[in-house]
Amino acid sequence: RRQSWNAEVGSKFLDTRHGITDRLRGKDLGTKGRLNPSYYVDDNAPGITTLAEYTATGLPSVALRSVDNWHSVFCGEPILTEEFLAGLCHFGKVHRYIGQADTYVTANGPWLTLVAPRDGQRQISLPKHSAVYDISEGKLITESAAEIRMFMRGRTTKRLFIGTLEEIQKYGFSTVRPAPEPERSPAPDDPVHRVEVAIVEDVAEIVEPASSQSEKEDQSHPRDPFLEFVDALGQVDEIPLYGSEVEGATPTEGDSSEVSEEELRRRRRRRGGRGRGRRRRVPGEAGGDTPTPTVE
Repeated sequence: RRQSWNAEVGSKFLDTRHGITDRLRGKDLGTKGRLNPSYYVDDNAPGITTLAEYTATGLPSVALRSVDNWHSVFCGEPILTEEFLAGLCHFGKVHRYIGQADTYVTANGPWLTLVAPRDGQRQISLPKHSAVYDISEGKLITESAAEIRMFMRGRTTKRLFIGTLEEIQKYGFSTVRPAPEPERSPAPDDPVHRVEVAIVEDVAEIVEPASSQSEKEDQSHPRDPFLEFVDALGQVDEIPLYGSEVEGATPTEGDSSEVSEEELRRRRRRRGGRGRGRRRRVPGEAGGDTPTPTVE
């Protein structure tokens, strides 16, 4: 029958011990709101069991009618939940291949199609112990099992054949399962080892003694011409900086090292060259009493 116009929908369960509603204990069905038109069941007819009623009007919204082995279920709510559909399947003895609500299942005889919206493991329950052949990958999954698990990537489809081995062979599918490859330890002449040896040998060729490396560095980086000039003059250990000495200067009293006059003259020549000026006569030499003027 039709409810009054602008009547609210949204139901509560009355009997949660029934096979249809045993998974819905403490839950409501639908959402509260006005829906036109909306319908209810006249429970005065024989053989009707009321399972839920509209919260606003109290009229039967879900009812079951059974006649011998025939059953009919009425639901006035426009939205059906997963638990309610699972209860209907359980009551009608409909086999559920997958308990997850995120997988779309189509079953027709021995053919089973699964569509996965997202990545994840799928646990598939079979009606009885059966062999399962994966048509998508062309391989036999199991020879006899009541439940299988498989990983499916999102937005992919699996097509399975469920039956006996004879039925699988009848359709031309191979029932030989590929043997897993035995694990083996690498042999000494394995290409991996040869590559490693080659790498070690190359490194050994690259590494050279320090002496040869220094020789190559000397060849690749030429020396400063000034240093070469110093080595040519006798490989002097210490070279005074320009302006560090004054012409005619003598070692100070605190200087522990005695420098000869000849060494001073040689330093002046090295610093200023021949064109800088003549040396002064030193007292004690021939003609030393008469100073000789220096030409600048």
